[in-house]
Amino acid sequence: MNAKPIVYSRHAHGRMRLYDIPAQQVADILATPELREPSIEGRMNATKAIAGRRVRVTYIEEDQGYVIITVTPLDDA
Repeated sequence: MNAKPIVYSRHAHGRMRLYDIPAQQVADILATPELREPSIEGRMNATKAIAGRRVRVTYIEEDQGYVIITVTPLDDA
């Protein structure tokens, strides 16, 4: 799925730094989510337990790639 380039919003970069979620984990969540569901305004949520916690990635899929809106740890897996 993630053969397309991934672009991160400023907000997503900040959340990734705050919660110590590396870009490789975000790419893994996009490629093999445990759950994928629609969100608001045409966005999608991909969720997966990874590195001992569940993480949700909110993104928009465009023709040229994925735009990551935010990255949120949900709880301890």
